[in-house]
Amino acid sequence: MNKKFKSQASSARAASSTFGGSSLGFGNPASAFQTSASPLSYVTEVPDLSAISDPSIVVAFKNLTKKDSVTKAKALEDLQELTSSNAETGPEPAVLEAWINIYPRTSIDNARRVRQLAHSLQGSLTVSSGKRIASQLPKVIGAWLSGTFDSDKSVSRAALESLEVAFSSEEKRRAVWRLYQGSLLEYVGDAILRHSPETLSDERNTSPDDAEAKHVRVVSTALHVLDRLLQIDGGDKALSSNETLQSIINANKTCELASHNDASIRRAVYKLYADAIGQRIELDWKQVSSCFLAKALHVSQTNSSAQYIDALLAITRARPSVWTTEYASKTAVARRLYQYIKQGSQRGPELWWLHLRQLIKIIPAQAWGAVAADSKVRLSYEAANQLLNALHEAVVNTDEPRQNSAAAWATYADISFWILGTPDVIEEQERLVQSFLFPVIERYLIAASDLSQWTTPAAISLSLCSSLMLKLEQTFPSTQTAAFYQSMVGRLIETMKTSQPESSKTFKASQDDVIQKTRRFVDLQIAIQTNRTSKEESEGMHHEPRTLALSSTFIQGNIEILREAVKLLRDRNGKPYGAAGAVYLILDKIPGITDEIKISSTPDLLSDLLDQQAPRLLDSPSAELLISILLKCRHMTGFKNSFDAILEQILQNEALRSSRAYRILLRGITNDDLIHHRDLEQALVQDLNTALAGDDSRWSVVYEILTNPHLNQPLLPPNGSSTPPIQSRVLEDMLSGLSLDEKEGNALKGFDILLNRNASLRPLLAAHLNLGSLLIRLLLISDSSNEENADKATRLASLVKNMFAEQSEIGRGASAIEIFSRQLDGAGEALSISSLVEIAGEALQDAEKSNTPTVASALFPTAASWQKALTPFLQLQPPLAISLIAPLQGCAFLVNRERRRSSGGLPRDLEGFSVALRLIILVTRLLEQVSPEQLTDDQVEALYLYYPQALQLANDKLSMESANALWIDSTEEVLHEMTDIVAKGQKLIQSWLLDEKSDDTSGTKPTLISCWLSQLSNIHGTSAQSFNLARTFTSVMIEAADLRGASRYIASWEASLRAIRASPDMMKSAALLTVSRETLATIALGRRLCNEFVADATEIDFDDPNTNNAIRRLVLLNLLTKGEDDLIGNIPSQRLIFLAKHLISVGSFNQAPTGLQSEILLALTAILPPIKDLYGDFWRGVVTLVAQYLDSIKDASEVVPLHAALRLHACLLSLTGGDSNEDLEEELSKVKPSIDASLLEILTHFDETPSGANQPLEITTALLARQVQNLQFDGQEQIADLYPLLSSEDRSVQGAAYGILHRSLPSIQQQVSIEAALSKTATHLPDELLSLLLDAPSMDHFNNSLYSTDSVWTNIRRYLMSWKVVFDHFSKASHIVQETYVVDIKDYGHLEYLLKFTCDMLRIASGKPMDASKYNITDFTLDAESSLERECQWLTIHLYYLSLLHLPSLTKTWWIEQKNHIKTPLESYTQKHISPLIISASLATVSEWHHTTTQDNADDERPLSLKINARASEAIASIPIDAESPPISLCISLPASYPFAPALVSSRSRVAVSEQKWQAWLRTIQGVIMFSNGSLIDGLLAFRKNVQGALKGQSECAICYSVIGSDMKTPDKKCATCKNCFHSACLYRWFRSSNSSSCPLCRNAFHYA
Repeated sequence: MNKKFKSQASSARAASSTFGGSSLGFGNPASAFQTSASPLSYVTEVPDLSAISDPSIVVAFKNLTKKDSVTKAKALEDLQELTSSNAETGPEPAVLEAWINIYPRTSIDNARRVRQLAHSLQGSLTVSSGKRIASQLPKVIGAWLSGTFDSDKSVSRAALESLEVAFSSEEKRRAVWRLYQGSLLEYVGDAILRHSPETLSDERNTSPDDAEAKHVRVVSTALHVLDRLLQIDGGDKALSSNETLQSIINANKTCELASHNDASIRRAVYKLYADAIGQRIELDWKQVSSCFLAKALHVSQTNSSAQYIDALLAITRARPSVWTTEYASKTAVARRLYQYIKQGSQRGPELWWLHLRQLIKIIPAQAWGAVAADSKVRLSYEAANQLLNALHEAVVNTDEPRQNSAAAWATYADISFWILGTPDVIEEQERLVQSFLFPVIERYLIAASDLSQWTTPAAISLSLCSSLMLKLEQTFPSTQTAAFYQSMVGRLIETMKTSQPESSKTFKASQDDVIQKTRRFVDLQIAIQTNRTSKEESEGMHHEPRTLALSSTFIQGNIEILREAVKLLRDRNGKPYGAAGAVYLILDKIPGITDEIKISSTPDLLSDLLDQQAPRLLDSPSAELLISILLKCRHMTGFKNSFDAILEQILQNEALRSSRAYRILLRGITNDDLIHHRDLEQALVQDLNTALAGDDSRWSVVYEILTNPHLNQPLLPPNGSSTPPIQSRVLEDMLSGLSLDEKEGNALKGFDILLNRNASLRPLLAAHLNLGSLLIRLLLISDSSNEENADKATRLASLVKNMFAEQSEIGRGASAIEIFSRQLDGAGEALSISSLVEIAGEALQDAEKSNTPTVASALFPTAASWQKALTPFLQLQPPLAISLIAPLQGCAFLVNRERRRSSGGLPRDLEGFSVALRLIILVTRLLEQVSPEQLTDDQVEALYLYYPQALQLANDKLSMESANALWIDSTEEVLHEMTDIVAKGQKLIQSWLLDEKSDDTSGTKPTLISCWLSQLSNIHGTSAQSFNLARTFTSVMIEAADLRGASRYIASWEASLRAIRASPDMMKSAALLTVSRETLATIALGRRLCNEFVADATEIDFDDPNTNNAIRRLVLLNLLTKGEDDLIGNIPSQRLIFLAKHLISVGSFNQAPTGLQSEILLALTAILPPIKDLYGDFWRGVVTLVAQYLDSIKDASEVVPLHAALRLHACLLSLTGGDSNEDLEEELSKVKPSIDASLLEILTHFDETPSGANQPLEITTALLARQVQNLQFDGQEQIADLYPLLSSEDRSVQGAAYGILHRSLPSIQQQVSIEAALSKTATHLPDELLSLLLDAPSMDHFNNSLYSTDSVWTNIRRYLMSWKVVFDHFSKASHIVQETYVVDIKDYGHLEYLLKFTCDMLRIASGKPMDASKYNITDFTLDAESSLERECQWLTIHLYYLSLLHLPSLTKTWWIEQKNHIKTPLESYTQKHISPLIISASLATVSEWHHTTTQDNADDERPLSLKINARASEAIASIPIDAESPPISLCISLPASYPFAPALVSSRSRVAVSEQKWQAWLRTIQGVIMFSNGSLIDGLLAFRKNVQGALKGQSECAICYSVIGSDMKTPDKKCATCKNCFHSACLYRWFRSSNSSSCPLCRNAFHYA
């Protein structure tokens, strides 16, 4: 640390001695800047940090001295944080001293972040230090204020913000500039005059570019500070005379910065000198001339051109002699000027050209190299020529910005005429004009390629040339200008004559070129006349003779062009259409030209063209332009003859009627033309019919008719009645075409052209056509099956709606009212309901608030509309099954069963929706935007009465497809929409009930409750309409009772309730009873009624042929007691027993009417729980009744009594268990097998369910499924009929069948395995089950509109459950039987479809497969998931696991055949989620098999030993050979991706066999596992078989008495005499120890056998 400090200190001293002794070109004033060391130099001393108490601050300051910018920035952030924490006390003096010393050079650091943080910290320290820092500010004020001019915006912003924090007001900040003026000048002089890149940066660790950048930044900001001082003290004479300031500005080093390479320095020094001149600072003008002119004029001024020319202007105005006498350079100043001008603005602003114009005019003439004549200095022709050449080169410079073009050419023109006005150049005016002005005009008019350098921008060409011509006619002899223009006309005529023939490839380009050139001639004349007129009007001038001469020249030129063009058309048969275009442009653009033709030498010029030439040239390329010329001459004498001749020629030629010339003619015809030419009108009608027939080319003719403004009035013949305008007749025919299928598409195309091509035609359609009729037709087409026409009609309908909105005060409400008035009553062709809803919504949105009730009431249906639409449905007899879901239950049996009326003849829309359904949907959608308060009282009353009934019908249709025919096709989309409509409708009814403050019927405004209370008196008899009215009354009043309580209504109904038994109005009685049930259960009236109903039921005469009386009594009893156990519990038990005995005494119960059966069973279900503890023979009767009825059911048609029977059976089962009635349990046990068989038989009847919704059937099926869920059978024959039920569309049936099969199959498979082992016959999977695997589902069905999402998932569930049942066959089956099943699956080839579907379901190929960890992969439980989709996903994963577990070989074979986009991700997925479970299951199976085998073969001499290592996924099998040797053993390892990767068999210990045979065994065992469906058991069996085969017949060695020798081999040396075997090693030892080669046993010489 000390060494480093000393080094820096010595460097500082060296720097001080170096810089202190040099004046750097100042002379004496330089001594003001001779300080010991500059604070900006990199060799300044390190501040003394010893007095700082906080070590963290010390560390931060030391880090600031490091070279790394990141370290410096972090140090500054730390200092900022530390000073902020001590803001109240402020920094200690030592910290302030250290910062003052280090801030200046930190503020100029190359790192932007360091400079930004330094300025921010300076501001913070200034604020926190207060007055203590005042004495130190002179040392840092220069660096601080310089920071505000930093080129980096973030740094300058930080410096400025810190300054604003320290000095809060503008006055204080201006005072800082004045107060520290001396310090700032000292800093500026130091930065500009004393420093270089080498003094500011250490070349050892700073690149030359970084050093230069720092120096540029320091000098540039210092110059800005100096300039700001001049601005702050603009009128301060003391500052102007300040020697220090003058010495800095007049310093050669400062002035030479004018030619510096960096633009920021140049900009700053130019601005400084311009401001210095403005403040009248005394300057060294010779030095200024040398630096600013001699050196800077030829330097690139890119990014500084604006400031440079401003400085030149200021210098020239202040001291013109800098260009002449004070200019001292070897190169002439004129040459430098020309060089500078040629470079243009050098990408500067547009203002540069204006300043250049001013500069040129004030530069002394001597500077241009002018000559002296007559004691006057004048601009010579040569100087003028060079100046204009330089200007022209600057203007056309490719680097010149486009936005400067106008200013550049304006400057060029202005300087040109300024030069022409100088005395010495007047004599050479003609040459200069010919060289520098006429080429500009000639290039514009003729576009000659040899004048490309005179090309002007298209945007300013015309204005520039017209201004040049105007100026020339004022300042130049008119004869020469006229001669120039006549020559241009001649060249145009020459171009016209030499244009290419029709056979040339460039014919079109050549003719278009003639037209374009003529257009420029005409535009130039118009622009000159316009500018001349404007100038004359503004200045009050009159035409000068030369002006009249030029106008005459224009007229002569025009007539000459016309004459030659007509002659050329005649001679070349109209082929050069450029000539015709020239004629048309002159006639169209030049006012009064026809009058000039009449007084010219060729007055018949146009009549000859139109009368003689045009009719014969209609098939030439000039035809279109000739027609346009004709229409331009309509006011001329002889037009009628020309028009007649041309029209006759066109109408007689079919080809001409398809031409564009014909369409141009139609644009200019009038009603008078149609009146005088009836054949033209007929031709137009024919064109329309042709267009509607499919000729698209004719629509252009129709378009021209409709866009012609002269044809929108009726035709008024001189001697006849008026006829509608031709436009009206055309539009009516088009509208009629929309109603014809063969013309529909073409008519749409026509309206599309009219409405979209030209928006101005829309008012025309509104004026001539009934927009309501058009809109209805378009909306009808938008609902058609033709998608192209439908899309087009939809777009057009939107436009028509907007047209309605534009012409009506209530916006689109007008169109909606007109449409709804036709649609609500079903009159005419029906629009789709979606279209009506959209129209209504738009109408309500567009209507003003004051008019919304009016629009809303017009859109809602009236009572008559409701009644007409609903009556056909309310009069339909309800299906009997509705009693299961209707609140009135069995009342459905009492409805008069007359012949059901057919609803097939009702009007419907294209979707099959009836008018009633359309009203339901429309009103529901409207009520989302409109409240009932906005409707009339009659409409509100109709809404409250009919809307709940309509919702009831829609709900019936959703619950039962056969309930009514509100709609025809119950697609998923329709069902989803209607479910939403019904749900919203029910919420609306609830909201109306909540909003009602009272149910007083005397109020003026109808309410929902008052409306329905008044309807009670209209419920009479047992008609279907009364039943539906009573149902809706019940639903509404139950909702009201839930909100308000039913007790308030009981008092008014008490009389009716007391007389209910004798009331003939059964539906009314049932409704009152249902609404009041909960309240009646708590009062005496309810108990009384219950007793009376029980008594009435006990007295039923079942022999009476009229069963309605019996059903009526039972219905009332069941309605009252439903869910009210306390109410029935209050009845004496004996009376209930009597009732039960009476009910079961009915004769021929199975042949009784459905309603009677159902009500008897429901009554028994209600009365049995209270008497469950009583004994008696009635239990036998009840149980027998249930068993016999269930046994009698042969189909699933009568679900109502079946449901009642199942409820009664469930009730009886619930009464058993614990201390239950022994009589009941005994009777139930007797009939249980019969009932179980009946339930199973009934379940089989549900294999085919009716199409469409059937909620009663679903309720019954679900109840049946719950009662069979615990059934289990032991025979294959008993469950054979259940397999087809897996394909049922009813999920409850599916689940019930699956549950029985899943529970029954394990025990059945055990029996099958035993029978297969005994009979030695193969057992196969049931054909009924395998047939269910044929139709594999596909995920593509979700994209098919023919399948609903629910049905697709149900089908998938069916398929997956069938596979689950297949795998259930494997669960307890023997190994042999499982192999048979595997062969069956392989032969049928079903597995590949399952695996393919599995990959789709699990999204294997998507890159984001489904997460299997969310499910229990090894097991599956039905109906355990919240949605069918999740259940199917779980089952799919589980089946994939079972496939790998039971069918590994087949699964692996399929996997190998797949492509990589399936194969690779499936392997990864399996390895992650499935393989670990398969490995565990395989090892567990092997372990279980080994345990069972060991028990069965306990006496085996050499048992197989097995050791499972679950962690290593391996099984080690060994077989002992003898007690003294190790066992022979191997290891079966299961890899991580098993079973896709095969099991590996490796050796653990080889005993009794050779290495070659042992390796052969290992390969064989591995092959057995691989090709025997991956069975590890087969591999172990092969291993045991090999060992047993190898040791068969092996005896002990007679020498060592062991089977295995020391070499781990069996005795293999056999004596030829005694046939005994010995180990080789043992025999060798025997021979060696006995010194004999005789056999150890027989002692004979040992010979090998």
